[in-house]
Amino acid sequence: MEGYVSVMTGDIGGTNARFTLKRISKADRSKREVITEGKLPTTDYATFGEVLKAFLKPYLGTPEYPKLVCIGIAGPRRGDSVKITNAHWPEFNIKEVEKELGFEALYVLNDFEANGYGILNMTRDMYTEVTSIPSVPGAPKLLIGTGTGLGEAIVTKGQAGDDYVVFPGEGGHVDFAARNETEFGFMMYVKRKLKLERVSYERCCCGLAIPLMFDYLNETMKKENKVDSKVYNDIREHLMKLLDLLENSPSDESINKRIEELDKAIFNAGMNKEDKVCEATVDMFASLYGAETGNAALKVLPYGGIYLLSSVTLAMKDHIIKDKTFLESMKAKGRMRGLLEKMPVYIVNQDVGALGAEEFVSRKVK
Repeated sequence: MEGYVSVMTGDIGGTNARFTLKRISKADRSKREVITEGKLPTTDYATFGEVLKAFLKPYLGTPEYPKLVCIGIAGPRRGDSVKITNAHWPEFNIKEVEKELGFEALYVLNDFEANGYGILNMTRDMYTEVTSIPSVPGAPKLLIGTGTGLGEAIVTKGQAGDDYVVFPGEGGHVDFAARNETEFGFMMYVKRKLKLERVSYERCCCGLAIPLMFDYLNETMKKENKVDSKVYNDIREHLMKLLDLLENSPSDESINKRIEELDKAIFNAGMNKEDKVCEATVDMFASLYGAETGNAALKVLPYGGIYLLSSVTLAMKDHIIKDKTFLESMKAKGRMRGLLEKMPVYIVNQDVGALGAEEFVSRKVK
């Protein structure tokens, strides 16, 4: 279609690759038309390039074949070299895939970078307000999310001052700072269990941290004659299997699923007040998550909003909104409390990485 550019966007995780092929108007980038969209299982393909090729096969040699492609992935990027963390594929080179498949340009975004662009175009149903504080137009925004890891990114105006630009970082890997004896004990427990030389915030505030925290709190609370968890034996059995896999088979594809199942069991029992140790685990995790959110916010002053996302965030969404442990911990920064009380907080209700990939690539249409 004359006056339009064909683009492909998508996001790739450990299980599925989701793609959308669209036409975007050169004159008005807001005018977009879907050509096709679909989902392919990553396990059916040997490489990153192969799954893209399979999706685009019906359009090879047609005007709909994309010139510009933008894909969000979970994994590190070093220059043009990319390794998708939870997929079995080998590392690939962006420029090599771009040339092989005949794209004018291939852009690969870290999943947090993609979600950072995604929040710019969310509809109202895609997020939930945790606070009723209005955001300041043009002010920086902060993304933080706990799931498989602890991701952080800054979204701020670029040099031209027109469009927001996303700056992903590795803030979750800063040194963990315990605020009390319980947190110090947990830090030492994590260090011992995972055989670490140092403990980062991510180690204490991600999906794997939840069953570890449960195990630590059960032992601590039992010694203090407070309580003995009703579900301890069942959860500990699964935890021991998980720790054995992490030590002896770290590439086992079942690890993330096992972590998700443990997290769900502990959170459900804790948030439904069915088990005292699970309750304590949810509270402690919310407090640590809130503390690091406040730490990150002080470095950015995101009056444009703090956006919480990822799987564990959604699992504890009701607790964050109703219990206030998270918010109180976030704001408990001494003399800086007043600044944090003015920052709006939102929970992103779904992955908006595909939306972000589309926002990013649409800016390249000329």
